[in-house]
Amino acid sequence: MNPIIYRPLSFDNYILRPVKRGDTEAFLELVNNNRERVTPYFPGIVTHCDSPATLQKHIEERIAGAGEGKYIPLVIKDTAAQKLAGVIQVKDIDYNALKRELGAFVDERYARKGVMLAALEQVIDYSFNEQGLNKLFLRTAQDNTAARKLAEKAGFELEGTFKSDFRTTEGQFIDLVYYGLVKKKG
Repeated sequence: MNPIIYRPLSFDNYILRPVKRGDTEAFLELVNNNRERVTPYFPGIVTHCDSPATLQKHIEERIAGAGEGKYIPLVIKDTAAQKLAGVIQVKDIDYNALKRELGAFVDERYARKGVMLAALEQVIDYSFNEQGLNKLFLRTAQDNTAARKLAEKAGFELEGTFKSDFRTTEGQFIDLVYYGLVKKKG
């Protein structure tokens, strides 16, 4: 099977697309504006956002890895404000089970406005109907009620809790709840 790639997807006043080389400053601004909110749960992203040079190198690596079907950060860009509104991480694909993990965060200024839900719906539709995936899943901290509500609104079903399944940036092991969404037959 060929690597699964993402093309830009438009909805409302937004575009959802893979991160590009020219996104360094805007991506860094997005993370810095939300650092307190994202630090515990996105250690990989936060680690690479300590300087523009470190982030630029990380983006270059992700662009190269995207061609191999690996981790692909998609950015949600507000086309009116010309600002990044959020990120959806598309993680390693399991080619045997045709499934992929998603992770996401939205800028606080766009929270509770339906932006992330609309973006997730775009990724879901594209993943199932154009890429031929069978399942998407995501995991979140057990106490992250906003992420859990978002997953459920997007159609994901709670599949279970995994004990001590994630190590936060601070080194604390926490339980994660797993949500799955299987492509509807027919």
